[in-house]
Amino acid sequence: MRADINNVQVSLEGANLAGSQIFVLAGIGVFLVVAAGLTGLIALSYLKGRRSVGRYRKNPPQR
Repeated sequence: MRADINNVQVSLEGANLAGSQIFVLAGIGVFLVVAAGLTGLIALSYLKGRRSVGRYRKNPPQR
């Protein structure tokens, strides 16, 4: 009985794998984009802050 339940669960997981993989890949892609964006912003603000520490916080330079 338990083996039958396990087989049903495995087959259901196999059927849902294609659908769930799309969501997993999309989630990973979104996470990578967000992580890269945050890293870039932190690096940019860090470099700008290092260049002009006192002036930058009060009056951020306009581009």
